[in-house]
This record gives sequence, structure tokens and C-alpha cells, in this order.
Amino acid sequence: MTGEQNKALIRDFVEDVINRQDLAAAHHYVATDFEEQDPLPQQEQGLEGLTRWLAMYFVAFPDARWTLEEQVAEEDRVLSRLTWSGTQAGPFLGIPATGKRVAVSGAVLDRIADGKLQQSRMLMDTLGLMRQLGSTRAEPDTQKEGTNDRNRERVHRATMDRGVQRKEHG
Repeated sequence: MTGEQNKALIRDFVEDVINRQDLAAAHHYVATDFEEQDPLPQQEQGLEGLTRWLAMYFVAFPDARWTLEEQVAEEDRVLSRLTWSGTQAGPFLGIPATGKRVAVSGAVLDRIADGKLQQSRMLMDTLGLMRQLGSTRAEPDTQKEGTNDRNRERVHRATMDRGVQRKEHG
């Protein structure tokens, strides 16, 4: 397949399988032994692993929509820059439903073999997603008892010490 044909395959997969949430169509685009090179939490390998993960994703974001912003193809590889958006209506990555709408940027590098997706590596702004969902998991661990107070004390002491030193030397 040409680079343009590979890009079209990815665009069709995104539209049919993800945006229309037609998991039954996935076998038209994805190889049975599909490999996710950076699997998402709870994602298993293969076509079945991908479709199970997408089913869970669609429960969490029933109005999920992917927009391909740009694509570059070289030989059997396609790099797609994308934004996905949706409203979290179910649990996702250990976070209970929030009802919050999110928009997440990302990029996916796919390898096509025999006219199907064979490998994929998805990188997305997970920290941005967690912040939009209001999750403290993406922030430093400040939930331990007294951590904020101790840190504030240290910063205050350090600031005061520097201020005193300046006054003495200034």
C-alpha cells in the first residue's frame, strides 16, 4: 500500500471504529495479532484486546470523538496528530465518572502490514487529561498528613533566611 492509502486506512478506522463506535468493523482495519507498543492500563494485545479496551473507553466517554489534525506517512508507517474529546460518564483509569468534558491531544504512530493495522504506539497528554478530570493522581503527593504544612514551613524558613541574609549583606 502507498503512504496515501495507509493514511486513508487510519482515517477510515478512526471514523468507523472510534467515532461511530462500531467495534464489529474493527476486524476490517486491525490485524488479529495487533500489537500495542505502549499499552494503556488494562489493555491486552491483539485485536480482541484492542476492542475490549475500546468498549471500556466508550462506556467512559460515550460521546468520544477523535479529530485527526494532521498525518504523515512513510513506507508502512503513519503518524497521526489528533485531539480526542468527550464527556466522562463512566469510570476511566480508576477515576469514577465526573461528568466533565475533556479535550486531549495526542499522537499515534501506526505500522500497516497486509492492509491492516499491525502495530500502534499512542502517546497522549495524560497529565492534561487527569487535570481536566480533576484527578489528584497526576499531581504531587500532597495528601499525606502534614505534607503541605511542612512544605510551607520549609519554604517560609528558606525565604526568611534569604531575606535575613540579604539584609545583613545589603
